[in-house]
Amino acid sequence: MRFARTAGLLLAVLVLVRCGAPVREAPSAKPPVAVEVAIAPAPRAVVRAVVSNRELVGPLPQPHGERVRLLLEVLGPNFCLSPETMRVRDECTAELVGLGASVQPVMREILADPHSTVSEVIGVCTMLDHVREPRQFAQLIVRRLAAPNLLLARDADSGNTDIVRTTLIEYLSDTGDERHAWVLVPLLNDESSVVKSHAAKALAQIGGPRELDALSDWLALQNPNLRFVADLRKARDAREQQLRALPARRTF
Repeated sequence: MRFARTAGLLLAVLVLVRCGAPVREAPSAKPPVAVEVAIAPAPRAVVRAVVSNRELVGPLPQPHGERVRLLLEVLGPNFCLSPETMRVRDECTAELVGLGASVQPVMREILADPHSTVSEVIGVCTMLDHVREPRQFAQLIVRRLAAPNLLLARDADSGNTDIVRTTLIEYLSDTGDERHAWVLVPLLNDESSVVKSHAAKALAQIGGPRELDALSDWLALQNPNLRFVADLRKARDAREQQLRALPARRTF
């Protein structure tokens, strides 16, 4: 996002100048040339530091898609949620909600884009809480989980790879159904214990008959004395009862 970085740095300089802070000029043989930058009006004309400290989000004019991507990045993973950070996230969420349905094409593009960042992917998942029909994103989440080597975020490493996958699993359990549960079964054998436990919980929520059978086989190999295992068995049995009460539905 070279454009966003450039815009952010330029905005930071403008703020320093307006606030009266000294700005050192690089030595040059030529006299400085005055450059005017048009500041677009904004309901909240404030400069907001992005949570990752990689960008600045402000009222500079930006193409709609770039603006949405930048705001979604703010909603990405962060483990130091200070009051200021929460305020920034709330403001960005409010702006995205205010943009309405026009945000959704960008969200779909990010989920389908192998070059999207970790923060963008998790930002999209976070915004699903504010989408009227979040189920429309379930198949894109399935595609991302089914092809982790193809659609893994470009800045993912061994640590935040698990964060991305567990986030996608959580939101698939909220937005998907038994038609999407097949993608979770292979994750029961994942190297990451966190990914495995999230996949098992999601299967107990949205699994179909075949997926629940796979979950039963997996549970049979777990320590029955663990609270997590006992709770998961109850959730699995509850899901089975729920399926029996529903009309037969084809899965894939």
